[in-house]
Amino acid sequence: MICKRYNIIIPFLLLCFITSSLSSNDENSNDVNLSNLRGIKPSIVFKKTKHGNKRNILNVHVVPHTHDDVGWLKTVDQYYHGWNNTIYQVAVKDILNTIIISLQQNRKRTFTYVEMAFFTKWYYDPTTSSETRQVVKELIQNDQLSFANGGWCMHDEATTHYMGMIDQTSLGHLFLKEEFGYVPKVGWQLDPFGHSYLQGTMMTHGMGFDSLFFGRIDYQDLEKRKLESSVEGFWSSADDTFNKETSKVFWGLTGSYGGNYGAPDGFCFDVLCDDPLLTEMGEATLIERVKKFLESVKEQSDITIGSNVMVTMGSDFQYQMAHINYENLDLLLDSIKNFRDSGAINMTSIFGPRFDDIDIFYSTPEKYTKYKHHEFLQMSADATMSGMNDITSFDDASTAESPLSSSPWSTKTDDFFPYSDNAHSFWTGYFTSRSSLKRLERVGSSFLHAARQIEAFLSREGGGGDILSKYKGHNGQQHTSPLRLLDEGVAIAQHHDGVSGTSKQHVAYDYAKRIHAGMNDAETYVTTLLKNVFISSRSIYGGGDKSVFESEVVLENLSYCQLLNETICHVSQDASKDDENDIFVVVYNSLALNRREVVAIPVSRDAEYNVDVLVTATEESEALDWKPVSSVLIPTTNYADIASATEYALYFNASVLPPVGAAVFRIKIVKTEQKRSTLETSATRKDYYGIHYLKANPRPVAAVNNIEEYDEGTFIVSNGVLEIFFDKSTGVARQLSNPQVGGQRLPILQEWGYYKSYDKAGEQKSGAYIFRPKESNEEPTMISPMSGKSVVFHSDLVTEVHTVYEEHWIKQITRVKSGEPYIEVEYTVGPVPIADGIGKEVITRFHTEIKNNGLFYTDSNGRDFMQRKRSYRPSWNLEEFEFVAGNYYPVNAAIYIEDEKSSLCILVDRSQGGSSIKDGTVELMVQRRTLFDDWRGVGEAMNETVDGITSYDPSEDEPARRLGQGVIITGIHRISVGSGRDGASKARAQMDKVFFPPHIFVASSKSEIFIPFRAPSYSAVKKALPDNIQLITFTKLPSEKYETYLIRLGHQYGYGEDQYLSAPVKVDMNNLLLGFDVVSVVEKTLSGNQDWEKWQEQRLRWENDHTEITSEWTTSLASGNSVILNPLEIRTFEVQAILIEDDVTASS
Repeated sequence: MICKRYNIIIPFLLLCFITSSLSSNDENSNDVNLSNLRGIKPSIVFKKTKHGNKRNILNVHVVPHTHDDVGWLKTVDQYYHGWNNTIYQVAVKDILNTIIISLQQNRKRTFTYVEMAFFTKWYYDPTTSSETRQVVKELIQNDQLSFANGGWCMHDEATTHYMGMIDQTSLGHLFLKEEFGYVPKVGWQLDPFGHSYLQGTMMTHGMGFDSLFFGRIDYQDLEKRKLESSVEGFWSSADDTFNKETSKVFWGLTGSYGGNYGAPDGFCFDVLCDDPLLTEMGEATLIERVKKFLESVKEQSDITIGSNVMVTMGSDFQYQMAHINYENLDLLLDSIKNFRDSGAINMTSIFGPRFDDIDIFYSTPEKYTKYKHHEFLQMSADATMSGMNDITSFDDASTAESPLSSSPWSTKTDDFFPYSDNAHSFWTGYFTSRSSLKRLERVGSSFLHAARQIEAFLSREGGGGDILSKYKGHNGQQHTSPLRLLDEGVAIAQHHDGVSGTSKQHVAYDYAKRIHAGMNDAETYVTTLLKNVFISSRSIYGGGDKSVFESEVVLENLSYCQLLNETICHVSQDASKDDENDIFVVVYNSLALNRREVVAIPVSRDAEYNVDVLVTATEESEALDWKPVSSVLIPTTNYADIASATEYALYFNASVLPPVGAAVFRIKIVKTEQKRSTLETSATRKDYYGIHYLKANPRPVAAVNNIEEYDEGTFIVSNGVLEIFFDKSTGVARQLSNPQVGGQRLPILQEWGYYKSYDKAGEQKSGAYIFRPKESNEEPTMISPMSGKSVVFHSDLVTEVHTVYEEHWIKQITRVKSGEPYIEVEYTVGPVPIADGIGKEVITRFHTEIKNNGLFYTDSNGRDFMQRKRSYRPSWNLEEFEFVAGNYYPVNAAIYIEDEKSSLCILVDRSQGGSSIKDGTVELMVQRRTLFDDWRGVGEAMNETVDGITSYDPSEDEPARRLGQGVIITGIHRISVGSGRDGASKARAQMDKVFFPPHIFVASSKSEIFIPFRAPSYSAVKKALPDNIQLITFTKLPSEKYETYLIRLGHQYGYGEDQYLSAPVKVDMNNLLLGFDVVSVVEKTLSGNQDWEKWQEQRLRWENDHTEITSEWTTSLASGNSVILNPLEIRTFEVQAILIEDDVTASS
């Protein structure tokens, strides 16, 4: 069934309805009731005089709320319980307890809450009685207690990936739906430091929100908006992927448009504030204070279009003693009405001539949105009747904000990055702060994605108990799912002081601890499921009549290799010390595509290893056999000086990875007496200078690496796709070419360097949030590679080129893998030296001859690519004070530049700040070490050390001290080149592979033990999805009758990015679930908390009467159980199916 997204005659019908409503009212009545309008509550009325003339009334929406950071200065638990109060005296449980009591005392009072991490903790707290829980439900029914956003936290928008954003929001939404039947209608991103395009589009419209509110935008943008009364507006898609109107949402600023989200100046009635309380004033003083408040409201209304303003009353961790807040708010609202009625305050003298009077009342963001929507409909109807409905096209298609002639609000199609709050304070440092935590968040999110898939497909015999407990607590008990801890750990890390890197050090440790603990829990569960699917119920020792062992004894040490980035996997390292051991590797592919990868396994010694993949012996037989695959042993350098890191990595060709499935590999160690070293040198590992030719053992690969000398100072490595020219002395790449797309050589020079952090006393310094170099247009201090120190390990499968630099705290390995369309740069940075008393912001910069004319492209949370223009803002004329810092943007997946001949794309494995400071260049900031706090609240310098930080009491003079040397970080960039305007396409081909790497599980066994594998591999899908479609979520839902799954599919290419892969795609849902017959497919909103079709019927529409839609862009079910996905569209489905096979069907 095709869903019609709008009605072109809405304004005409509305006008007729309004006319009818007006005429049907008693002419002697002072109120015109419009309660019959969809979405408008009975309390919404227009005031009339006794003569029937409508008065101009300003509706003042007072919105009590609290902003409870899910970790920042204290950990989540410390904030909740009120621990560690020397840092900040707050207990969130007291906030929630006193709010509930205060709402009960006055039916008119309202409150808006946001962070479900805290709310669920309080709701299931043993000290929260069942009676209190019932009161909560009644307050929700009464519309007194409302929820905005409704996610687990208020996620960051610069350093988050769309996977984490969707997951954390869904976690909160599912709780609200299951426990209260509540569906949030409003996005509420008050505190994040800049706002992304993805947040304003998919994360708002797709989540089923009608509007989005936030506090922070650039100070220059804010001043312009105040002057133009554009502090509210619309936000919608920037291109023709969807019709712009269908995804349009309303957005607005909070905090009286002061760049924040608190109460008007002087009117914070919270115990954390020093403003005078109204309850302690005499009448004369109270009148003056009320006048001051009304003057503040008047100033806000002067720059607001329409007759509604929202006054936010609340801020960080406020309402701990909620009765004080509400007593003063009650008095304020009552006093305004009483002093008006008594004549003590003349409303016309304050608000005239625009308004005759005000109506002030407790409200919510959702209610405010409905009032604004009503105004929109009324304005559209007025414009229609006035003959002003001839909608023209945008004056300039490239303009980021364009007014529509039937609406006073402009439509925004870009984003709010970068954010600065004054001339020298760009919040662009946090794009890189706490690099290791940023990487761990990605690792945890990726593993959670895979674990959900494995659970959904392999836990069929386990019933739905664990599945159900993921979403809903029972009898006040906490959740028990083995994935729940990881779900919550990753969700909490999305907080805007979590993955952003802007928390205190001990809080950053807590974020990391939660993710790690969750991964440990999930690993135990997942490895059990994997053993069950691959291993038969019994195993035979030695075969024949020898002893029989239970299956749980076989491969009982199967473990997830969490530390491969440190070349650590304890099972494989321990097993490789003994010739009598076999190592078994389960490689899991969470992509819904067939996949080939070169996988590295840490081993402990220089030996000959044979690697085989488990396959079916023949097409006619179900018997299993081992088939050889190519492998090579390469010594590791352990540049990060990790104590447990091994000395060798065994690379092998995993070319048979099924979609949403796994394959099994075996590593056998050649007996010691037969062993021959794969390394053609007896030198120590530290002296491997020059080129070393390693023999790939022993079998063919699809494409081979070749190495040859180009001239006296250059050698070429080719891998069947790319040709890379290296400087023989330094090991630095000099040219890249892709013979498959024309072979044009792109000269390239990679450099390392750093900006010196600004640290002048009494002025804005560089810190956790702020990036400010010593000079606004500073040239970074570059660090040269050392000559004669390069090391090359070459084989048919993998070639590594090692480079060390004159500053020994920077090292890198350039890795070329056979058949891959990219080169991999693995860098090790640290400890960043600070003995000179200067903070450093470390960058890598790539120079090319690409003529990008100031244009470069960065992703928006891993989805849309945003065009950036150096020293330019689409929404206002930029007055530039910080050239370098003001041209940095968040990079979550990729950054690229291009011209008509060439493109250069760099993919990242975590969030980083990036830019093109000069034409032809791309730079990324990979690490920061600053020595001063930047005065944005965290109270610590961005100076991470290996042994942490001392505890301290802020009230004492002794500051905290850092312990140990600076941290060492390791990361990976993937570099791709193209032949022209194909930067986005090159990036898209690799983005999912970077975020969803193969997941490696390793076990070991004595060689003589026969392992009775029941299948060579398995796949959860009947067939691979198209190359441009990603299985974003595949998780099991509780269901009594059918097997039920939540499935998200995403189109991974944007409009016009690829000649073929940008086209809409039809996907047959019947091909998704192997071993099932699909019974029903119901589309849901992005978080899965409501039916899409039902939401389409109920949502507030902001379209105009000129809107048209063509059938090719419909997103309903096409036919049967097939769905159509348009470019960059993500769609969520609840799929019910019947199991038709008792056992897991494996694929060979």
